Order: sequence, then structure tokens, then C-alpha cells
Amino acid sequence: MGLFAQVTSVWLYVSDGTYKEYNYGNVKVKFKRTTNKEISKLSYKTALTIQAIKALGKENIDSKTVDRIARVITLTDKKIMLRESQYSTAWVYEVIKKVCLA
Repeated sequence: MGLFAQVTSVWLYVSDGTYKEYNYGNVKVKFKRTTNKEISKLSYKTALTIQAIKALGKENIDSKTVDRIARVITLTDKKIMLRESQYSTAWVYEVIKKVCLA
């Protein structure tokens, strides 16, 4: 989504399975547990946005971040995202509402 400028040597995947971590040379692969309501039956962009917002953390979301996310999401995707994300964590949904109205 263009929220981070750093190149990472950690690949992070979310799943409803257990937390696992593997090392392959200089690359670390992590499988992070999350609830089904935040990944299952959601469009790719909605799930990606939810996970990006959670990765940033509640305290790091400001109007600049909201605007940046809003710029990369189409109007159609915003409508879908607003509907799909209503059952996500409350603070994440509040951020998504700001993104969709921006």
C-alpha cells in the first residue's frame, strides 16, 4: 500500500493458524495469528487494509496516514471495504470509516 519506505527482510503472513516463525538465510518468514473476521470472506484490499492498519498500530494512525490509504483505494473498493470491515476490531473500523470518507 506504500505505507512503509523500508525494505524488509521479514515476510509476514496472517492466518487463522498458530504463530510460527522460520528463517531462510537472511530472510525471516512469520505466520501471525489473526481472527477469521479480519481475513475470511473479505476482498483482498479490505483484508490488506485491515492488516496494514493493525501493523501501524492505533497510536501511529494520523490524518496523513488516512489520506495516503484513501488515495490508493478506488471509490468502488471503498464502498466494499466499508461494508466488509464492519465486524473488524472497533478502532480499525473507525480508521476505515475515515479512509472511506476521505
